[in-house]
Formats: sequence, structure tokens, C-alpha cells
Amino acid sequence: MKNFKNKLSLIAILALSMVMLFAVPAEAKTAKYKKLYKKFLSKGAYTITDTYYRMNSRTGKYQKATTKTKLKISKYAVINLDQKGAPELLLFSKYYSGKNAYNPNAYNASVAYIKGNKVKIAPFSEYVIKAGKKSYKNTLYSEYFTLRENAVRFSAGTKTLLCNSSYFYYDTDMKKVIKEEYEGYYTYKSGKMTYFEGDESKIDKTGFKKIGLLANSKKNRNKSFK
Repeated sequence: MKNFKNKLSLIAILALSMVMLFAVPAEAKTAKYKKLYKKFLSKGAYTITDTYYRMNSRTGKYQKATTKTKLKISKYAVINLDQKGAPELLLFSKYYSGKNAYNPNAYNASVAYIKGNKVKIAPFSEYVIKAGKKSYKNTLYSEYFTLRENAVRFSAGTKTLLCNSSYFYYDTDMKKVIKEEYEGYYTYKSGKMTYFEGDESKIDKTGFKKIGLLANSKKNRNKSFK
């Protein structure tokens, strides 16, 4: 009988230990993402590998190509894009050619998220090229923006990210460079960004709030991830 009680006690202790092992407190989970994001930002840069398909003019067939780009983080914001779990990290970075930024007025926007114990970069744009019966998926991990001041806003109600941007093109009739303004809408789900192509007039723009982008400095990182 004594041995039976001892066995029961041992089983109870083991069961309690397992519960304590897997029952991670919310504070610990919070500290986890903060530590990972802080370390990621402190590196100052990250590398993305875009995948795309292009047609070989000689053979007429599509060929896979990849492009690696190192981006230097200029600004960031911590925001829960899908309103679930740990928040995401919105990054605005620059591509440098030597000592100078490729375009001082433009940024490559990316979204980082936590998966396991690592910081991952979410695909920002995916589109498919169809050639006969075959389909080729192109995956890009950043979006190129020429941002106006305070141009990034977010609607928690619709889980929509809004980026005011602009682009330039040469008008052959007017024979001059024209600047066009546009609004890009994006949603985030399961480690992937999706461009919103719905009727923009139906979106309640009053629900959007400005996102304060912070310079990627040690002082700001310490404030963001206390």
C-alpha cells in the first residue's frame, strides 16, 4: 500500500511538472517577442531573397531567378496587423549602393513576424504568371514606397494598413516627368501581406489612425521593448 501511494505521489509530481513546463505565462511570451525584435533591429539590416520568373528571349521559356537584397533599417513601428497574438514589426528600410542610399526619398517596406524563436520576413507581394497550362509564382518580400510625411495609417477595425505613396513617370505627350499620388491598402494574415484591390470608396477612412514611425536607434529600441 505504501509503495502504491509513493507511485501516485510520483505521478502527481511529474504531471504537475509537465503542466508548469508547457503553461508559459503571458509575460514570458511578451518578453520573448520583445527580445527577438530588439535583437533583430539592433543588427541594423536584413537580407531578402525575392523569387521571380522571366521569359528567356532565346528559348521562349520562363526561367526562375532570385535576387538577394540587403536593406538597412531606417524606421520601424510595432503594430498588431492581424489583431492576434504577438504584434508584427513594420520596417521601412533603404537600399545602399556604396555609401549612398539608392533613393533618399524612398523606402523598401517589409513586415517581420515571430515564428518559433525566429524573426521572419513576410512576403509583401505574390503574383502568378500564367503561360499555357503552367503557372509561375513570383514572391517579393518588400514594397517600394516614396512616402509623404505621416503617410502610414492603420485601421484596427478592418485590420487594414494604408500607405500613401507616389510614383513618377515620363509623359511622352507632355514631354515631362509626372508625379502621381496613390493609396495602397494591405492586410496581413498568417505570415503574408495581401494588397487590397476592393472598392476604396467603401472603406471607412475615419477609422484609420496614423502610425508613428520611429528611427531605428538604441534609445527608441529600449523604449519600444522594455
